[in-house]
Amino acid sequence: KFVDRFDANSYLYISRMMDLYDASLGFESLEASLSRLKTKCLLVCFISDWLFPPERSMEIAQILQKLRHEVELHTVESTYGHDAFLVQYDKLTEIVGGFLERLENGGPIGINATPIPQGCKRLVLSVPGHLVQKPILWELGRKYSFTINIMRSELDAQSGWQVCEFDGNDEEIAQAVTELRKMGVWVDPGGHDAIDHDRAEVV
Repeated sequence: KFVDRFDANSYLYISRMMDLYDASLGFESLEASLSRLKTKCLLVCFISDWLFPPERSMEIAQILQKLRHEVELHTVESTYGHDAFLVQYDKLTEIVGGFLERLENGGPIGINATPIPQGCKRLVLSVPGHLVQKPILWELGRKYSFTINIMRSELDAQSGWQVCEFDGNDEEIAQAVTELRKMGVWVDPGGHDAIDHDRAEVV
């Protein structure tokens, strides 16, 4: 359907420009480039996106935190690759809409700004570099009575993400989320609703 609506050459040019884009170009570093920002920031990434991988969003989030900017990072569980934003637009709308609403109403912005829904047991953890080598899930498993199953994971020396299912008491899971966020781990609800593919194709 996209081929019928757009010139295929336009995709070649857009894809090439995205591959070449470098936010630090003309500056000593990415940190120097981002230091110019004067606004509160929202970053949204999808775990299956290889073109703009979550690790790069985490890198930006960590730099903005270092610069003491107000920033939010949300990592969405997905199997739809770079096109996930065209398919899981309900989730994207929820995240962006909530962020804008809090901006308008003077609400909180940051790692603790969005509560995890009651009863949510599947979570996406975005782990910063200084915690990658630490056994944080093992320590939580020792401290609380729930069990943790790692469903999907991608970690390197700089950062990474894990999709985990927590089997246990809701109150303990909520306490663990609070503890993870205090450490600097971004926590988002995992899973997603059924996708309306027919609707998604015409976006």
